[in-house]
Amino acid sequence: MAVVAAQLRGLIGLRPVPPASACHTPTPGGFTVALRGLPVTASALAEWEVDVLIRRRVMESQTRALHSLGSFADIVRKLPSIVVLDQIASQAAEALSLLQAAREGIAAGWYDVAIHDTQKAQAVADDVFFHPTVLAQLYFPGLCTKIDLALICLFLM
Repeated sequence: MAVVAAQLRGLIGLRPVPPASACHTPTPGGFTVALRGLPVTASALAEWEVDVLIRRRVMESQTRALHSLGSFADIVRKLPSIVVLDQIASQAAEALSLLQAAREGIAAGWYDVAIHDTQKAQAVADDVFFHPTVLAQLYFPGLCTKIDLALICLFLM
């Protein structure tokens, strides 16, 4: 079972737990310090390791959501003729409010709430960036007018 647990730890990005005999660390002064590992639960993951994984995932989701929203903002800034529908603007605002809620959850230590909010923010931000009307305006800027956008929206509904 120890082999399976060690492989699982490696797959999810955690370092393997060293054996007790390998926990003697020499110091620069020539002394040897015996280190003990933190207790591991029956699930082969300590509670602090689960927190590390959740924090890492929250950070990755936040980064991706902010990158998508930043890229969308760059597109709108560089192409002033692009039409941003109210639905897209409200989705972008929702993604930002979810990221703010996740930030407050992290500050309060509610990592389960934070991971939920950041994953939802990432999904909403991706929806904003890859919205069909935005993509249509990017690929066919001269063809898309407000009437065309209205027809596209009706077709997608």
